[in-house]
Amino acid sequence: MIDTKSETQAYSGLLPEDAKCLQCNYPLRGLPEINCPECGLPFDPGNPTSYHTPTLRSWLIRYGQPPGKRWIGVLLAAVLFFLASLSDPFLEPPVCIWTAALSFLLVLLALDWSLRLAIRIFLGGGSKAHQRHRWLWAPLMFAFIATPFLYPWPAYLRFQLNKPDFENAIQNIATLQTKTPIRVGSYMIRSTSVQSDGSIFLSVYTDRARAHGFWYIPTNPDTLQSNCIIEHRLNANWYIGGKLHFN
Repeated sequence: MIDTKSETQAYSGLLPEDAKCLQCNYPLRGLPEINCPECGLPFDPGNPTSYHTPTLRSWLIRYGQPPGKRWIGVLLAAVLFFLASLSDPFLEPPVCIWTAALSFLLVLLALDWSLRLAIRIFLGGGSKAHQRHRWLWAPLMFAFIATPFLYPWPAYLRFQLNKPDFENAIQNIATLQTKTPIRVGSYMIRSTSVQSDGSIFLSVYTDRARAHGFWYIPTNPDTLQSNCIIEHRLNANWYIGGKLHFN
């Protein structure tokens, strides 16, 4: 055990000339303590994995640290924007530049996290105890963004926030039909369709094969025509769905 400041300084003098902190790149040789004065990360001159020198191995060890705050911030922003893109009533998420870019960014973050973890497992390297929770952010967030594919809860939450506007629109469907496209709450309704049984379809998005939107069905959904699609139930009378060959 090192008891004096001079002994500690002599001990750290055993480090290579270019030894630097894994966390902040601070020069470590000759320090009067065995903790980095810049960030507080401990190092051991007898353990080459606790510091780095300008070599490929040391660079990899430094790279294999837990993701930083900026990395986590980018991940959270990407996840939030991705979930927001799933809040529209699509039967299948549309492929566009926006969703493709977000998906590509999330894939890059997942690969970066996996590479960091692999380096940490196989090459070792120190990290401060209070930063180890940062390893959990990526798996938790990626598990979180998988949940809307089981049930479209982003669309459910957004619809609930706009439900009073939709209920009011249904009460004035004759007026709504003459004014489309029209904004209802935070949604832009492109067109409407009224069935013989009183069911009403509000289209939010139309592709070549079908329209995507919300169904208001006051009776039994089984009475809908064969070209009408019911995907998810939102409450007693409202559903996410679509309509084939919508005009």
